[in-house]
Amino acid sequence: VSKGSLSPLDLTSEAKAFIRLVLSNRPPKHMQQAEPPAFIDNDAPPAPYTGFKYYLPEIALTPGYKHNAWICQHTDHARVRKARRSHYQTLATALAAGCGGQPLYAEVGDAVPYVLPFLLDDARHFTTLRRAGIQILRWEELAETVTCPISQDYRRRLVQIPCHQSLRQQDIDYIVHVFRQLEA
Repeated sequence: VSKGSLSPLDLTSEAKAFIRLVLSNRPPKHMQQAEPPAFIDNDAPPAPYTGFKYYLPEIALTPGYKHNAWICQHTDHARVRKARRSHYQTLATALAAGCGGQPLYAEVGDAVPYVLPFLLDDARHFTTLRRAGIQILRWEELAETVTCPISQDYRRRLVQIPCHQSLRQQDIDYIVHVFRQLEA
């Protein structure tokens, strides 16, 4: 295998992940449509600048993003809500005591979260967690930072822990394991 190419095992893993994504987002039979939905008008004027550094809202109008609308219309939303709430609550409970910080909100309530907001005790833990392979982001990574010292502190220490519906139990166990190592 040449450098930069995928091995047969990697290709198999990628194919399985793609199939799992497609199958996990299929709606119940009564919700399936015969024709793809009408998408956003690509000739619409671009949205005004929002203050984000790396995201331009007009990108969402491009053909490359049309698949998102299709996926949203063909997803079992009840399953997604249940999985996200369950993953959030599992992570919040497991990370509530001595794991390098604390969840910002211990209970999920009626929300359907994609991430668990977590306030790190030490901003340097962010790099440790990323190097361990956890796909976290800082909360305001994309937004311009204001001059308020409290906001700047939270920008460095408040992270987003994934709790989306595609997480497996072994993913959640790994996240908890790595966070527990922060205090060791």
